[in-house]
Amino acid sequence: GTTGFVAQAAGRKNNAEVSLALLRALALGLMLGVLVILFQVPLGKVVFWLMGAGQDVTKSAETYFAIRIWSAPATFINYAVLGCLIGLQRMRSALLLQLVLNVSNMLLDLLFVIYFGMDTGGVAIASVLGECLAAALGLWLLREVIRESFKGNESMTALWGRVVSPVVLKVIMRVNADLFVRSLVLTAAFFFFTSQSAQFGTVILAANAILLNMLSMIAYGLDGFAHAAEALVGGAYGAKNRRAFQLSVQSSTVMAVFMAFLISVFYWISGGAIIRLMTEISEVIVVADEYLIWIIIAPLLAIWSYQMDGIFIGVTQTRDMRNTVVLAVVIYGGLVLLTVPVWG
Repeated sequence: GTTGFVAQAAGRKNNAEVSLALLRALALGLMLGVLVILFQVPLGKVVFWLMGAGQDVTKSAETYFAIRIWSAPATFINYAVLGCLIGLQRMRSALLLQLVLNVSNMLLDLLFVIYFGMDTGGVAIASVLGECLAAALGLWLLREVIRESFKGNESMTALWGRVVSPVVLKVIMRVNADLFVRSLVLTAAFFFFTSQSAQFGTVILAANAILLNMLSMIAYGLDGFAHAAEALVGGAYGAKNRRAFQLSVQSSTVMAVFMAFLISVFYWISGGAIIRLMTEISEVIVVADEYLIWIIIAPLLAIWSYQMDGIFIGVTQTRDMRNTVVLAVVIYGGLVLLTVPVWG
């Protein structure tokens, strides 16, 4: 929800409020990160119970979890920083942050796993260091925004009081709670889809795994326009500029629909080749080819949900967005339960 708050404050040209929005997100992220570390034991038990994996896999996962959990504060800081950068329409800085995070992670993986011969623990250490490096870079990129809150003669106590204002924090927590429920429901829907796939056998499960990977690539292609909508729509909404608001919605949507069309054409032409790059098992290829049509039309259907996500987050109307996602997943689950026994 940081993007919406920052974009609206930037639209009002209120630099002080932009700074406060960032500080609130950072403070909330640090508190959540510390809570995750403090409750890592019960949290880990729940995670490993849900995994239901074998003993060897669980042992490796426990090693990874025990180290990786310490990056929680840095991870939440990175979320806050990325949201602020997008809200300020500093997309190149946001890209730089993600590049540093991922490239440093890969290089550190090579160092710890290949050079030092470490296994799961090395991967976890690399992830922790990568998150910390990205967090440090993000705070440096936003140093001027942070300094804005310290320009006056206000005492630290008074500043902290404004950062943790109960009225404002209540709104922030409401928005983030809505987004959390939305994400949780979507994750549950994908988990349900995977579990249903497993009931049809390993071939169907493998084919659907490939198609889900292709669906993820669609998300990467369309999510950028949703982020643009968050920033542009949020800025226009904060400035109370109806014309700019309408133009932001229209222009971002037109470009997103065009991109969705291009992705559909791309999958129509090369979808079969992509499937064959992911597997050589003929049975899986046959099934994936049969259902490829759904991936081809998916961008033209999914683009509307991505765009509405961006628009609603930009104006921080997350409750309506949460409710529509919950309703959609309930309808999806009901249709599965009604149609699968009949049509398979």
